[in-house]
Amino acid sequence: MAEEKKLSKEAALLEAANCLKCYKPPCQEDCPAGIDIPRFIYKIKTGDFKGAKRVLYEKNLFAATCAAVCPVEELCQENCNKGQVSRAVSIGQLQAYAVEMGGEIEFPEEEKTKNPRKIAVIGAGPAGMTGAYRLARAGHQVDVFEAQKGPGGTPFWGIPPWRLSRETLEREIKEIEKQLHSIKYNTRIGEDIQVEDLLNEYDAVLVSCGLGEGSALRIKGADLEGTVDAVTFLRAHNTDENGVPSPEGKIVLIIGGGNTAMDAAMAAKEAGAERSIVVYRRSWEEMPAWKAEIQKAQERGVEFMLQTAPVEILGEKKLEAIKLVPTRLVPEEGRRPRPVPIEGKEFDFPAGMVITALGQLENPLLEKLEGREKVFFAGDAAGGDATVVQAVAEGKEAAGKIMAYFQEAKGRGV
Repeated sequence: MAEEKKLSKEAALLEAANCLKCYKPPCQEDCPAGIDIPRFIYKIKTGDFKGAKRVLYEKNLFAATCAAVCPVEELCQENCNKGQVSRAVSIGQLQAYAVEMGGEIEFPEEEKTKNPRKIAVIGAGPAGMTGAYRLARAGHQVDVFEAQKGPGGTPFWGIPPWRLSRETLEREIKEIEKQLHSIKYNTRIGEDIQVEDLLNEYDAVLVSCGLGEGSALRIKGADLEGTVDAVTFLRAHNTDENGVPSPEGKIVLIIGGGNTAMDAAMAAKEAGAERSIVVYRRSWEEMPAWKAEIQKAQERGVEFMLQTAPVEILGEKKLEAIKLVPTRLVPEEGRRPRPVPIEGKEFDFPAGMVITALGQLENPLLEKLEGREKVFFAGDAAGGDATVVQAVAEGKEAAGKIMAYFQEAKGRGV
């Protein structure tokens, strides 16, 4: 969501009073986690901030994290009925107010199973931790395996601290960790623990390992020093790790038009880039990044070079410039317009760093686990849409499928 000022108590009460409490609230239908939005807003309206926070955590164990980063303009607020007469209720701001003013986190109770099983969860991001929590609270023994040195997944390394404070994310994760049998960091399934050993030891496996590394540019010079994919750059920038070039004092070009490109462009600017320029081969209308993200990037000084495509990265041992070409858009029925290079219009543009934000490759672990019995998927590993709230929803759904699988197995006497 776009950065907004925090609400005062008076402003929160006034904003909550704007909710129409619709019979069939579109906001709730558009929330992937299924939060009863009118109910939590009503509790704010009546001054029951603790109750409002409880409603949020009934459905979303990462309610505070989502309050900071959820794209409400694209989800719950988009079809708010109040927007037909004035403006949509500021659901995101009200959620942020509730999680801040509602006191300690109160997670919902779960009915305990009389037949506990052993479950392995691969990945300690929102999808994996949500699924792990639900399974653990139901009485199962849950062990989480995480390849990185700490939990949080993409929100931890991919979202800059000025959008999501590490304290917020860590506080929610610590509450979930209390319910788990164990969580093992720096542990890669397929390397430190073999897939077959995992499947032999556990009654079910929840795979929420996310995607793999960022896709590379397939043009000449893409391997020159000074070129890095956005996933690697953001992980280094947001976790203060070394290993990638510094943008400081350089002209930085970001290739791509999605939310990751916006985050990388803003991070480069924050790290001291002289200029941070997003290069996208289509127009504003086709750009997949959320409007709020684009606006935020513009406000932070990011520049845009649209209908422009990379041709070659120039330099000897390290990049010195990039050859670009303008594009024209050719309409295609049922699809986005196709960008076609305009012949003879190539030009060289000086650059000290190029960041590629062209999507991520599939995690190689998925190929080893797809189609296996008692293996379930959630989050990006299941083809999710890369939002935290969707990951939460898929983690809950996967946990439900695992428990249904156990019930079915029990019926077969297994």
